[in-house]
Amino acid sequence: MHPTIEQVTDRIRKNSAVSRQDYLERIGRAGDAGLARSRISCGNLAHAFAASGEDKPTLMALRQPNLGIVTAYNDMLSAHQPLERFPALIKLAARSKGCTAQVAGGVPAMCDGVTQGQPGMELSLFSRDVIAQATAVSLSHNTFDAALMLGVCDKIVPGLLIGALAFGHLPVVLVPAGPMPSGLPNQEKARVRKAHAEGKATQQELLEAESQSYHAPGTCTFYGTANSNQMMMEVMGLHLPGAAFINPNTPLREQLTLAAAERACDITARGDFYTPIGRTVDEKAIVNAMVGLSATGGSTNHAIHLVAIARAAGLIIDWNDLDEISRATPLLAHLYPNGQADVNHFHAAGGMGFVIRELLEAGMMHPDIRTVHGGDLHAQAQEPFLDGSRLSWKAPPKQSRDDDILRGADAPFSSEGGIRLLKGNLGRAIIKISAVAPEHRRVEAPARVFDSQDELLDAFRDGSLDGDFVAVVRGQGPRANGMPELHKLTPTLQVLQDRGQHVAILTDGRMSGASGSVPAAIHVVPEAVADGVVLVADIGGTNARFALADLDGTTRPRLHDERKLSADRFASLQHAARHYLAQIEDRPPVRRAAIAVASPVTADEIRLTNRAWSFSRSELESELGLEELLVLNDFGAAARSIPALRDDEKTIIHRGEHNRPLAPISVIGPGTGMGVALITEFDVHAWHVIETEGGHVSFAPQGSEERDLHEWLMARHGRVSVERVLSGDGLSRIHAALGGRPPSKRETPTASFMSPADIVRLALAGDDVLARRSLARFCAILGSFAGDCALIHGARTVAVAGGMAPRFASFLRASAFVERFLDKGRFAAWLERVRVALVAHPEPGLLGAALALKDRG
Repeated sequence: MHPTIEQVTDRIRKNSAVSRQDYLERIGRAGDAGLARSRISCGNLAHAFAASGEDKPTLMALRQPNLGIVTAYNDMLSAHQPLERFPALIKLAARSKGCTAQVAGGVPAMCDGVTQGQPGMELSLFSRDVIAQATAVSLSHNTFDAALMLGVCDKIVPGLLIGALAFGHLPVVLVPAGPMPSGLPNQEKARVRKAHAEGKATQQELLEAESQSYHAPGTCTFYGTANSNQMMMEVMGLHLPGAAFINPNTPLREQLTLAAAERACDITARGDFYTPIGRTVDEKAIVNAMVGLSATGGSTNHAIHLVAIARAAGLIIDWNDLDEISRATPLLAHLYPNGQADVNHFHAAGGMGFVIRELLEAGMMHPDIRTVHGGDLHAQAQEPFLDGSRLSWKAPPKQSRDDDILRGADAPFSSEGGIRLLKGNLGRAIIKISAVAPEHRRVEAPARVFDSQDELLDAFRDGSLDGDFVAVVRGQGPRANGMPELHKLTPTLQVLQDRGQHVAILTDGRMSGASGSVPAAIHVVPEAVADGVVLVADIGGTNARFALADLDGTTRPRLHDERKLSADRFASLQHAARHYLAQIEDRPPVRRAAIAVASPVTADEIRLTNRAWSFSRSELESELGLEELLVLNDFGAAARSIPALRDDEKTIIHRGEHNRPLAPISVIGPGTGMGVALITEFDVHAWHVIETEGGHVSFAPQGSEERDLHEWLMARHGRVSVERVLSGDGLSRIHAALGGRPPSKRETPTASFMSPADIVRLALAGDDVLARRSLARFCAILGSFAGDCALIHGARTVAVAGGMAPRFASFLRASAFVERFLDKGRFAAWLERVRVALVAHPEPGLLGAALALKDRG
């Protein structure tokens, strides 16, 4: 395998370890070796087959699988009109295998080609999630053993797939309808569009050209999102081999549809070839989809859709993954808008079989994925054909049949794929460069800002778009107006480009795979109306930690540009914050901040307890140019991070019960002091942190050594709180007391004691008996206190945070911590069910501060 492909795959696997495992466990619980309908009541079952006609006896017998058909048929979309006949074919094929099939439900299917530039386009992206929900509703009757998804176009296939993945225990086959035959060449269509934009072609001439281009049943033939969908289903193994680009209403298309239904009967849990979609769509299949997208110059819409598809399967991917893959992947296809050929020409030149084989031989795709046809990805690299009336497959051509359209990996059109991630002071964006000539890829020009595409078109019509410029079309993101496609701008900008002007577009909207020759930085995040990048800080006695956090698009904020500054270098928090922000190049503007400090935060004036810094919240907000400043307690911020931590960011000290609810959570944090907090879940995944002064409860010694320690501390301090023992200074006190040091009150509290860092270092080295004895006592007392907090809070989980414990995690696990945690007499059995985890995240305060700001909306 190519090292970049391996690296990205491994990163996805690691980042997704928890969410993927949760997903697999969920679909594992849903699966069962028996027929689905055998698990519902007789009344339910009677409803399910009441109108099934000739299939009723088979359904009543409860012996053979039943296929669910989810269809996006309507006869307004040329791509979906052929689907009208598919259910009858599928039922016929199912009966030939002794199975049954029923139409489980329909999903909406809107056409971007119809709504382009119209108000309806603002529903386009939203429709994907409606389709996903409609798919889930269709499959929710629990009477199906496999499913066939009938759909082709932009949001429809991603929506069908996302909905199907919610029922990941079911085998699912995607069934396409194929592209319409080639019509008016794309180059001629584009010429007429530009002429109309300049007023050099009439409305009738434009309509005639469009009608000759979009002229028959089937998918539009340019390589946009719909045909990119079909490519991805091939490389993910969710089609029968070569099914993507066979024209509708042909004998070969009909046989492929029949074969898809027959195969669905074979891969249910009842047979020997069980292929649940939740295990078919894994990290390798998702990486294959990104490689295929890059290698063929596919639609940028999949920079959005693939993230959502992956998340539906418990996988976490990022635009960085797509960018790295695209830079490593050779560009093998030249299809419109990257070239002049359409998908029919592509298929004739060798098509998907040729592309898959070339990428496999180049080490760019994972061969070892599960596919619905039963073989690995090598077996997907085949061309379907009819041997008489029998469906057969053959190997793709060894050489491309047209090097102007399709090339091998040893002589690609470009050594890199067509999609790039752009980053700058506005945020992050996606650009498709494979459709842009090299001389047009760099544009340095003034920005012209527009609040809609119509505003830009008005400026073109009145002649004010002169000179070079970058059109910034803002307010086009999902939170603003649904993130519509902005294709109406393409002919206009191409006209300006043809006139010799250097033009580009930057937008938080979409341009998709047919964006053409003008460079378009799209999907800008943060979008114009979103929260965007925020500043977070965790201010300690020694260090001031800063980072930027992205609050958009994910449940958990993404931290980046972390810096740890020595607090002694700065006279104030304001000074340190301004210094940090000045060091971050190309950062987007920061308008919101969350700062965690070791101090009560009830008043406007904040005075830190561990450093001689003070500040006014209102003045700091003004000095940093912020619209919102959240100041919170540092331990409260660290506690807020706990529900968001991945498994690899926690070390389990005591496993407890996996299936118990997560909340409430007790959080204890030995560090400079002893922090104690309680986290409760007051809504679905809405967390509330209750900061307490639990570290100041009285220390309860156990055994003679701890009673002697208590007497030593009483002589030195009077009352003995838990914090006197369970803190950095507390470890030094334990070491001094166990070492026989007199408890003098006149002595500076800890100046002449051994530092906690040295005690830990010597204890872990193993040579210093007193250091090991001191640290062991610290761990034992910590275990007792953790058990006390769990009982007081009714906790299901205890999280140990703070700066100390992660430094000696292995020692803690081997100590008497768990024994003392459980040593609560008749409540030992109750505590046995409570999980104890040590926080291993390097910056929980920063993550918690970002989450606290996100919680405010």
